[in-house]
Amino acid sequence: MSNKMGTLRVPDRGSKELGTYCRSCLLEGDIEDYYTLSKLSVTSDNILCLLGECPEPITCNDPLYNLRRETVNGFIVMNYLRVSYSSYMMSLMDFNHGASMMTLHSPIPLTLSVTTRGIGMSICHLVYAASSYKAIPMPDIYALYRLCLGLLEVKLSQDMYTPAHVTDTYRYLSNADLNHIAQSVWVPKQIQCLINAVGKMQHEGITYVPAVAKDVTDDAGAVPRPENLLLSNLRRAVELLSGPATLVQHRKYFYEHNPIPGALWDNEKYLLLNADQIIPADYETNLVTNFKRDCEAIQPYLKSLCRYSIQMPGFACGGVDLKSNGKKFLLISNQIGKVWRSNQTGKLKVPDRGTNEDLGTYCKKCHPEGDIASYYALSKLSGYEVLLGTTSLLGERPEGARFNTDPVYDLRSETITGFRSISLSYKQVSGLIYAYC
Repeated sequence: MSNKMGTLRVPDRGSKELGTYCRSCLLEGDIEDYYTLSKLSVTSDNILCLLGECPEPITCNDPLYNLRRETVNGFIVMNYLRVSYSSYMMSLMDFNHGASMMTLHSPIPLTLSVTTRGIGMSICHLVYAASSYKAIPMPDIYALYRLCLGLLEVKLSQDMYTPAHVTDTYRYLSNADLNHIAQSVWVPKQIQCLINAVGKMQHEGITYVPAVAKDVTDDAGAVPRPENLLLSNLRRAVELLSGPATLVQHRKYFYEHNPIPGALWDNEKYLLLNADQIIPADYETNLVTNFKRDCEAIQPYLKSLCRYSIQMPGFACGGVDLKSNGKKFLLISNQIGKVWRSNQTGKLKVPDRGTNEDLGTYCKKCHPEGDIASYYALSKLSGYEVLLGTTSLLGERPEGARFNTDPVYDLRSETITGFRSISLSYKQVSGLIYAYC
């Protein structure tokens, strides 16, 4: 059982004699909210012991307290009379007993962060694998990337809600015409699986609500981030990456974890050089028309892939289920950019496109660079679920001190997950998943 520290405190002694002080030594303030990781038999003793107090993250971001945070506890202890710490104390003084109090355990929906780098990585794997088939045309990878980000955002916007104690989540694009288009669009199987996995999920009595973190800002303004790209913030991100006014450390971090296929870079200054190819400046002005055009642009590519799906099951395509519940492999997490093995080739990113390199040549080398070699999960999962979670990258936790206190990512902290899969890496698994599953 855990609680926030609240206003409860021992009274000051002041100038009183010790005997006088002891006769009036009633606690000041109160604690009203208690929460638990699972259903418990709650007694007054549990309430009074205060063994699970959690300091405010603003003053204490020690990972030792991560399991005590409200954002990771799935049950709140509700009292029929809404009694608090002081009420329990008075009942003990009046009746001198420690009997069980009449309580309800009310499930609390928990926010489970969702990250989006898996979209770009999946496109790279697919395009690279298909490039060896002469009958499969080279796709417009930028249109495919925009389309897939848009479908994921449409899925996230479907009847989602955010628990009250987490406010730092992204406000998704909401457009009825896009919803209608999304219901009839086919995408490659791996991306279909990734998008269909995102949804509200019940597991072991707890409801998980997926959410993308809101855009990051600092004193200089907006910060481009590789892990929360969606269709509605893609243009803003590429403009920030193209501008020298954006701090170089932000541009460099994005470059080192880049999920955008076909991005052209000035590698010395970490400046993006082809923002308009990735998403035109007027894309959002004519959003529905442009989105529909992207759908039409990739149809020949998808039809060609499907013809080879018997030989290569990874080339199959299918529609997105906008109403599907979340899948358990959403519970798998990893830290972005954390290197665990000495032979690791670097941080996972899509390859750069050369300045004078045509798209056909780029697609033939478009295989993700670097690796991720450590994953962990909130629950025990099947082997297949582990494989899907490893390659989807839906549960990445960003680097940096600012994210240690961001409640959106609390459930992605390594300190609260009870299961680790140390024998797998992204590179080991992705080749199998994208070819045969």
